[in-house]
Amino acid sequence: MTTPGRWQRGWWMASILAVLVAGAGESHAAQVTVVNMIPLAQSGETNQDSEPNLAVNPANPLQVAGSAFTPSQGFCGPNLAPIFVSSDGGNTWAMNCIVPSDGSGMTSDITVRFAETSGNLYAGILRRPGGFRLDVLRTTNFLGAAVMTVLVDRQFVDQPYVQATTSSGADRVYVGDNACCPTGFGGRTATIDQSLNAGSAAPVFNAIRIESRTTAGQDGPPVRPAVHADGTIYGVFYHWTNRVGNFSPFATITSDVVVIRDDNGGGGATPFTNLVDPGDGLAGMRVVQNRTVPWANTSQATFGQERFVGSNATIAVDPRNSSTVYIAWADRVGTSDYTLHVRRSLDRGLTWSGDLRTITNATNPALAISSEGTVGFLYQQVVRVAVVGNAVIQGWVTHLERTTDAFATLDDLILAQTIANAPPVTFLPYIGDYVHLMAVGRDFYGIFSANNTPDLASFPHGVHYQRNANFATKTLLALDNQTPVPVSIDPFFFKVIAEQPPKFQYAAKFICGKPDTPVLAPGTYFTAINVHNPGERGVGFRKKFAVALPGERPGLVSRFFDARLGPDEAFEIDCPDILKHTRTRSGFLKGFAVIESDTELDVVAVYTAAGASRLVETMEITRVPPRRRAGAEGSDPVPAPGVGR
Repeated sequence: MTTPGRWQRGWWMASILAVLVAGAGESHAAQVTVVNMIPLAQSGETNQDSEPNLAVNPANPLQVAGSAFTPSQGFCGPNLAPIFVSSDGGNTWAMNCIVPSDGSGMTSDITVRFAETSGNLYAGILRRPGGFRLDVLRTTNFLGAAVMTVLVDRQFVDQPYVQATTSSGADRVYVGDNACCPTGFGGRTATIDQSLNAGSAAPVFNAIRIESRTTAGQDGPPVRPAVHADGTIYGVFYHWTNRVGNFSPFATITSDVVVIRDDNGGGGATPFTNLVDPGDGLAGMRVVQNRTVPWANTSQATFGQERFVGSNATIAVDPRNSSTVYIAWADRVGTSDYTLHVRRSLDRGLTWSGDLRTITNATNPALAISSEGTVGFLYQQVVRVAVVGNAVIQGWVTHLERTTDAFATLDDLILAQTIANAPPVTFLPYIGDYVHLMAVGRDFYGIFSANNTPDLASFPHGVHYQRNANFATKTLLALDNQTPVPVSIDPFFFKVIAEQPPKFQYAAKFICGKPDTPVLAPGTYFTAINVHNPGERGVGFRKKFAVALPGERPGLVSRFFDARLGPDEAFEIDCPDILKHTRTRSGFLKGFAVIESDTELDVVAVYTAAGASRLVETMEITRVPPRRRAGAEGSDPVPAPGVGR
């Protein structure tokens, strides 16, 4: 019989080998950091610290705050709950007891977010005591001891999810929530509580009902806002059209996924009504309709002890262009699955792609987009590991996928792969109804909850524990560093620092084919770009192609294609190669072949042209000089236009 220790180790090690093989060809790997956030002083804790959230100060990314279902266990003062705080970019963590609470020393739902430039930290919580009691909180110093200021205190809402920004010196806060419990407003419960002066001494908050249609009594719990610097605000929510069964033990929801938009930061007379569905003329675009969403507020043996409660929705807007927006949500496609879907709009939410990505039996989707346009997609997927006797052993695998071409290709980072059968569930949600992912510049920051067994095989990119742990024996230890502590669910912080760009770039002009317009002299043009590795070691590099069109119009830019040359080897990029990589059937094409490498190469372009005789009438050979890339390690600074070096 296979023992649990052996199957666990073998399965995880196989996964690690797969990751290593998949990443072996990468020349510019990202720097991945994973940290267990429980501080040393709390080494003995055994809480189910699920449903985590994260905030990184955009003005100072060394300042990071986190939250989870984490009670104070006596280290906070009376009626206070903690948040996690870091002042070194998430490498180390402490707990700061600044959240108002009751004697339990914790909150129900809690999310946190920094404003863009002010340094103010905002939180949306379900406060204790009270059922579905919304508090919106603020602190000007998240590292200080002062209790967060209460800006809003009202009932009845669920799952407050906060976003914040700064516009013209004023903090703006948007809290997506569901005014569901009990339902009101004619069942139109999807809401955004917003303030356009949240940093002032007496901020004004308004509860904006963003649902414009008749519902099946209420909307779904998740209402997720996304903020763009130009004042565009998006939101996504589940519009419930039918419900069969009771919430417990099981109900089946029929739902549309709706995206709303405001073009003036929520400041107009009728906020969040700029995106109108042409199908019924109402505010809010129905991206998909009549989707089945399972609802089971009980621990699911086939889903890693987690529940189904239709709380999985996320939205992200491209910081470079507010017209580009991505969403993800979960629904049921077959009879027993729970499937994530990712789609994109390029026209401010009016039309949408089909599914760019589908992940079966997964939860907790979170999207973010970097300053360079890289899309990050965080999720947790339950997988079947083994069968031991009559027990099916499952695992939670936490993925961060990154893509620059709408998931045509992607880089999949496995952050954690942990056993889902232990510890036993003590309350729901088990690992959480959400996680969080955000981008600061080129880099991604995020948080998730998982089994905290100290096993390096569970963390392919490594992990750092502050709490006492023996990785050799895979045992948690109390503060005395000797007494064993049972495994539990902990929050894990991660950051993915973008890979450095290659040091050298070459841009070689290409001209291929016979022009059918008088942009060049009549004839047939050929290009052959020869690339040589002058070194004594093999080198990897990448190439892409940028097409130039007449009339000062930009053309297609292909994705990067990997290439490799051994010592002193050379190859040629010619017109058939360029036409293949650009998927072009035109008889004429011109533009640039862009080659990037960490090692200096010899790049020589050969241009020939034939006239009516079809014989070569002209030939030119050009050596393409390297350009040192800005931001590459060891690169020279790039001068500003008109400034000499």
